[in-house]
Amino acid sequence: MTGEKRIAVVDIGSNTANLAVFVVDDKGAIASVAERDQPLQLLRRLGPDGTLPAAAIAATMQLLRDFVHQATTLQVDAIELISTSAVRDAPNSGELVARVQAELGLTLRVLDGAAEARTAVVGVVNTLPLVDGFVLDLGGGSLQITEVENRNAVRVASLPLGALRLTDQFVRTDPADGATVNVLRRHVQRSLETLPWLKNAGGQLVGVGGTIRTLAKMSRRAAEWPIPHAHGYRLSADDVESSWELVSRADSARRRDIPGLPAHRVDLVVAGALVVRQLLRFGGFDALEVSSSGVREGAALLHRLGPEARVTDIREAGLRGRFGGSPDELAWARQARASAEALFDALAAPLGLDPTLRDTFAVAARLRALWERRSPVPGPLSALLERPIQGFFQREVLAVADLVSPVPRLRIDLGIRARLAVLLDLVAAAHGRPLRCAVEPDAVRVFLDARVQAEIVERFGRAFGRPLVVAGTATGVTPAA
Repeated sequence: MTGEKRIAVVDIGSNTANLAVFVVDDKGAIASVAERDQPLQLLRRLGPDGTLPAAAIAATMQLLRDFVHQATTLQVDAIELISTSAVRDAPNSGELVARVQAELGLTLRVLDGAAEARTAVVGVVNTLPLVDGFVLDLGGGSLQITEVENRNAVRVASLPLGALRLTDQFVRTDPADGATVNVLRRHVQRSLETLPWLKNAGGQLVGVGGTIRTLAKMSRRAAEWPIPHAHGYRLSADDVESSWELVSRADSARRRDIPGLPAHRVDLVVAGALVVRQLLRFGGFDALEVSSSGVREGAALLHRLGPEARVTDIREAGLRGRFGGSPDELAWARQARASAEALFDALAAPLGLDPTLRDTFAVAARLRALWERRSPVPGPLSALLERPIQGFFQREVLAVADLVSPVPRLRIDLGIRARLAVLLDLVAAAHGRPLRCAVEPDAVRVFLDARVQAEIVERFGRAFGRPLVVAGTATGVTPAA
């Protein structure tokens, strides 16, 4: 990535402390290079009056020293320290801030609820294609819900509905008995009813936080999902309902055996799952998209790009950051993507191409062009699936994999896949040069400065029921071998 910097973000949450190190370039491509989390459960260390006891401050300082030392060994350019619900609610949070400054020479920023929510939104809208909708950020101490318009936070609410906070307040039996569940459900419902703008809002919802990732992991394990991470995974309301029924009826010993449920979430998942379930019902959402990016990614992007921190083309940034490329390779790949978009747009209406596959097709053309310039070519499936790609939902990644893999993945209908495959070959035949396309009454005419193999022309005719005519200055059809 060009103009890249290494930025470490240390996040002191109510339940877990996290260190994340990111490489962020000057155009907003962001990639995680190191992560570490430590269950701190700071909320449970607070005194009866909500203050941070000396022992809790000492434990937090020791963890911060460890995190800062690790970040320094990774040769970071900057270290951002942030804290959220447990610290901001403590009347003596200033003591911790002062010690961090005096002993580490760093500033610990205590984010209020609105700042936490807006920072999480920056992390979400720059790593997933959310334009309008809502972001749910469920932590240990609080719940942030933010309305997003044109990728900007326009309305923010912070409620004390964190999974750790509610567990300690309400869950007294194992498993939680019916009376406990009813009291907890009513409490969550009353809190949500203070947000009339969320009632039956519907639309797109993106979820962030440990509880969300846990529910996604449980769902993915049950479905034998082929992607090993959560970013961009679609968690349906039915998935959440099933997970809630499973965890609410099991005691802690049985919950430990649930595939995908981490040990440190066993006691928190009942309250956390209930919050997610009730919010989906209250807001009229049929699903939520899972984001592994949130406050930490948002803090890194804000540090690198400034207060606006809006990446213009998150998909191009994600592909560049994930797969790299020399300037010449990237120019070649961008031209292939542009040619694919032009070809798809020309053919979509007259030849009945599904418009929702436009981006899938264009990205497949870009990746194929990039990989064909390299030796050896990376394995398409492992390269696509093993780690998150900034800007993509998982269903889109699987569709791209279906096109670039020689073996059908059955995410795209075989007939549609055959049509798109021949168009990909046509884009590849342009060898990084622009192409134009015109649909005529009895044929499809393509203008490009390259020769096209006869096999591609034949496949095009079979796939679309129209002959392909190739025209241009250095064109023609290369006979089949």
